[in-house]
Amino acid sequence: MELVNWKQLNLRSFCILLASGNTWAPQKIQWLQRMRGIQNPAATISHVAMIVEMPPETAELFGGKVDPYGLYVTETTTLNKWCGKSGLQINGFVEWLENYEGSVYVRSVRCPELDGKNRELIAYIFEHLTNPKTRVYENGIPGLLELLLCEFGIQKAILNTAELHCTEWIAEIEKKFGVLEDIISNNRMPPCEWWDTIDVKTLSGKLKTRCSLLDKYIKVYCTIEAPLKIK
Repeated sequence: MELVNWKQLNLRSFCILLASGNTWAPQKIQWLQRMRGIQNPAATISHVAMIVEMPPETAELFGGKVDPYGLYVTETTTLNKWCGKSGLQINGFVEWLENYEGSVYVRSVRCPELDGKNRELIAYIFEHLTNPKTRVYENGIPGLLELLLCEFGIQKAILNTAELHCTEWIAEIEKKFGVLEDIISNNRMPPCEWWDTIDVKTLSGKLKTRCSLLDKYIKVYCTIEAPLKIK
């Protein structure tokens, strides 16, 4: 896929970032998705994050550097060594993009219902960041188990925990602000389901193409654009 200059894309809050990491944990997620028969490029997506617009004075409350373009990334992940943060966090978009180890794609979300909700979005993120339970990233054996169940779509409500993994956090935001239908279960949205169309190889070796869960359950008054590679 051809590389696109993100500065020409008019990125805004709620735009979704899809990442294909090349470190140990992302590679295991990619392997598991390929084991399910998911083909490239959807199978390579191992992480989901989201863009948030903020003025400098607000961004300083979250720590880290002030982004020169006023764009920030909210995500929940294991330790980001470059910024010394783990779990739920916000970092400047330019700094995040420069330090991410792998490829990055963006899916722009355009929705009239989101106009004027930026302050509400920031408050919602801050509420979770200050909660000692929801700011923690699911990891270890419980995290791996939840990821396994998430990938195979058999997650049950009894296994839901306050700790957030990446797709759960972004799905929660997009549902809260009316982008996704409530029918989506947060933990049944593995990273590959945030691509647009997914090719799946069946046991007989045939390829079947289907719409992703994200595209299937997006509200009718919202538009989500195809993935564009920005790194």
